[in-house]
Amino acid sequence: MLHSPEINTTGSLGICLNFWYNMNGDSIGSLKVYIEEAGSRRLIWSLSGHQGTEWRNASVLLHSKQEVRVRMDQIIITMHSLLLIEQH
Repeated sequence: MLHSPEINTTGSLGICLNFWYNMNGDSIGSLKVYIEEAGSRRLIWSLSGHQGTEWRNASVLLHSKQEVRVRMDQIIITMHSLLLIEQH
C-alpha cells in the first residue's frame, strides 16, 4: 500500500495523478487507487488481471473541495505474478 501526503486539489482544474504500472502474470490480482478525504475513502481507478509484460501509463484527474490523500492498494494473488508501480 502506498500513501501520499495531503494534496491540495481545490483549484478550478484540479490536478492530474500520473503513474506507471506493470501487471504481469496470470494471477496478478488488482491495483486500486483511492482518494481519502474527510475520513472517507473513494475508489477513483481500478484494474485487474494480466495486462502484458510492458509498463503502462495511467492518469486520473483529482478534484475535491478539500485536501486529499492518494492511496494505492495492490492485491497480488500468487507469487508467480508481478505488480510494480512507478510514481512521478
